Amino acid sequence: MIIVKRRRVLRWAAGLAGVSLLAPISHAADAAPTPSQHRGPFYPRQFPTDKDFDLTLVAGRDGVAFGEIVTVSGRVSDVAGQSLGGVMIEIWQVNGHGRYHHDGDTAEKPIDPNFQGYGAVLSDAQGRYRFRTVKPIAYPGRAPHIHFALTPKAGRPLVTQMYIAGAPENADDFLLNGIRDKARRDLLVVTLEKSGAELQGNFDIVLPKLS
Repeated sequence: MIIVKRRRVLRWAAGLAGVSLLAPISHAADAAPTPSQHRGPFYPRQFPTDKDFDLTLVAGRDGVAFGEIVTVSGRVSDVAGQSLGGVMIEIWQVNGHGRYHHDGDTAEKPIDPNFQGYGAVLSDAQGRYRFRTVKPIAYPGRAPHIHFALTPKAGRPLVTQMYIAGAPENADDFLLNGIRDKARRDLLVVTLEKSGAELQGNFDIVLPKLS
């Protein structure tokens, strides 16, 4: 139990450190809102007890999630470029084998008990957020993606998806290519770059206007 508690303290400290070390913020006015996407059928019916920013570690277990670890961070703002703090940001995705932690996913792929499958954080006062997860993989009919749901304290919520730059499945993904305008489509595509033994990507999100 001492080991587990120590791991939890380290995870909490890493979360705070990760937010404070993000790149400086630039305020661009009249930004295009992030395109919305379908929530899909695998939003959790039951939330895991452990649902923090780090999906690669599960409280009470010593193992690490299977797959290539990636940190996704970014900033939430409105179309005027103002940072939005206190936004609830949720993510959910397949594990490193390509299966959701959802009883509706009946794919013959392993469930990873060391992967949360879902995480939730609040954006800080400068609109910043951070998640540590595994690189999503493709499954039949879909390109690799991470689901996002954002609920601001005031204003319109947003459900969208983040895609991985260079994934060959992007060319045939019906949801991604349902966005006809390439410039808007590219807002959902994130480049992952090596950072030591892990990957990192930046996904800034712009919430739509109230009307």
